[in-house]
Order: sequence, then C-alpha cells, then structure tokens
Amino acid sequence: MNIEDFCRINSISHYEITEDNKINTRYGVNLSRMNLDSIPFKFGIVNGNFDISGNNLTDLEGCPDVVTGYFSAANNKLTSLKGCPNKIDKDLYLYQNYLTDLEHFPKKIKASVYIRNNKLTSLKGCARKINGDFIVYENETLTSLKYGPQYVEGDYNVISCNIRTLESLPNSIGSDWLPLYNNPVHLIVESNKYEDLLAFKECKVIRNDKLVFNRLKLYLNIIGSLNTYKVDRILSEIKDDYEIA
Repeated sequence: MNIEDFCRINSISHYEITEDNKINTRYGVNLSRMNLDSIPFKFGIVNGNFDISGNNLTDLEGCPDVVTGYFSAANNKLTSLKGCPNKIDKDLYLYQNYLTDLEHFPKKIKASVYIRNNKLTSLKGCARKINGDFIVYENETLTSLKYGPQYVEGDYNVISCNIRTLESLPNSIGSDWLPLYNNPVHLIVESNKYEDLLAFKECKVIRNDKLVFNRLKLYLNIIGSLNTYKVDRILSEIKDDYEIA
C-alpha cells in the first residue's frame, strides 16, 4: 500500500506529502480501533485531532511532529512514548497502556494529560509545566512524585497509586486539593488539601522511607490536629508500610 492509498482508505483528506515523505493534513486524523501494530507512514503536521486509540501499538513511531488538536493513544500496548509529537495544542490521552516512565514526553503541551492505569514506576521525562490537569491515578507501581511536573495549572490526581513520600510535591497547582486517597502516604498526612501537603513536605515527616516520629507531631501541630488518639491511630495504620524513626 502506498501513501495515497493509505490516505484514501482512512478518509484522510486535504493532505500533502512533503519531500521527506511526511503526511501533512489540514484536518484531523482518526485511526482508532483499527487493530494497528504500527503506523505505516510518518505524519508531520496535523491541523486537528490525531486519534490512534484502541490499537495494538507499543510505541508512537510514525505519529505527527505537531498536533493542533488533542492526541489520543489510549487503550494501546504502549511501553514507550518514542515518536510522541513534540507539540500538542490540546489534551494528551495515554490511559490504559503499559508505560513505566515518561521518556519522550512532548516538549510542548498546552492542555491536560491523562495517564491513568499504566505501569508507571517513575515520572521521569515529564514536562516541568502542565497547562491543564495532570491525571495519573491507578498507577499502582508509582511510589514517588519525583520528576513530575512542578507547575500544574489544573488538577493533579494520584489516587490509587503507591505514593510513599511528598518530597517532590509540585511548587504550585491550580486547585486547592491534590487527591491522595489509596496511597500509603495518605495514611499519615490524612489530608488532600494542598496547603497541608506543603506543610507535610516542609516538616520532612518521611525520611529515607521512614516515618520520623517527632516530625509527625510537628506536622500535626501545624495543621491543628495533634492529639494522642490521632498519633496512635496513624502509627497503628502505617506499621506495615513504614518503619518508625
């Protein structure tokens, strides 16, 4: 199959083929749920959405360099973001894949990022700033926010991961809340309020994966929750997850 046949079969119109055989289009491209194992031809600039969700892709080789709409590679078998667009003007959908890190993450993204239900062990490779929401819940192997974005203009959600420390809490988020339910660290911090999480980080309650008892009391005192009952309850609940220092 040549490029022209590929475009015709997949209803890709108003396109041009560049000298280096890239497909540029003036409209969006929908290649979702086509049982693709790879993208057979390289795209350059797509002026619209680019949807390759619901296929069998393990990487993003062949994807556009620039997408002016949203980019969706959800529900694939991605183990790598190699080939991911450098620039995306709207949302990025990567949920339900097998990603373990975010190497080859877009250099510029102007909206929200959805990476729930992957196999992340690290956020390494992520952009420093997200101009929208950053949704990474249900990554049960993710233990830290290290390498994650430091500036999130929307919501930041890490529910149902395995976060054990808040050392790399972002410098700012657009919301007053950062949901931490179903994470080991939530048993200690007992809050999703961003200002409480900052206090927890600054008190250095967790050090070398150990709970520092005096620092815990300092944190609880700062947020106005220090009492013997609460301290005893926290120590009881975290005994299987943390050593006490």
